[in-house]
Amino acid sequence: MNRNHPAATRLVLAAAMMAAVCSSASIATVIAYDHLIAASSTLTPANVEHAEYVTLATGATTLDSARFRMSFATPGSFSGTLFLSVYTDGGGAPGALLGSFSQPVVVASTATFANFTGLGLGVPGSLWVSTHFVGSTLAGVRLTLAAPTVGSVSTTRATRAGGTGGWTTTPGVDRWMEMSLTAVPTPGTTAVLAIACPLAARRRRAR
Repeated sequence: MNRNHPAATRLVLAAAMMAAVCSSASIATVIAYDHLIAASSTLTPANVEHAEYVTLATGATTLDSARFRMSFATPGSFSGTLFLSVYTDGGGAPGALLGSFSQPVVVASTATFANFTGLGLGVPGSLWVSTHFVGSTLAGVRLTLAAPTVGSVSTTRATRAGGTGGWTTTPGVDRWMEMSLTAVPTPGTTAVLAIACPLAARRRRAR
């Protein structure tokens, strides 16, 4: 191949770009919802499951990870477990449970993060996301006054004491959990890469 020819140059550049995409394809995720904006010092209530109805920028997808910023009411070190649950919409309140996860957390600063990874949970484009911190009444997920930068959230909140029983909905709220959600690539993107990456690898070996 004459690499000085314009067409050959374009092919080389295209191959290099495909190699870069393929090298990162297995770990690539997209931000489906981002609300990690510090704009308040209030927390989710103690011993209460707190749920918010969010709409993902990706539409229906597979959740890969969730991240929550936590803090305390007074300085100290507070151990506990953060429970994460995801529900369908049940007519303005959390409906069917799609998945539930837990993560031990030590809240020792005003910017402690609880990270849930490898969720692999298929979800609709709009869903209820809830947290419930069990362990200390002086720590919880931080709430923000700011709007999300990716996706959107309802002004109706749902809560239930102790994480059991019926839900109580509160309209017109102006504070939401500081959280972000990531999703795995769409099936279409994954399928294209599954075909294109091996072909690109064979072309590189052939040269």
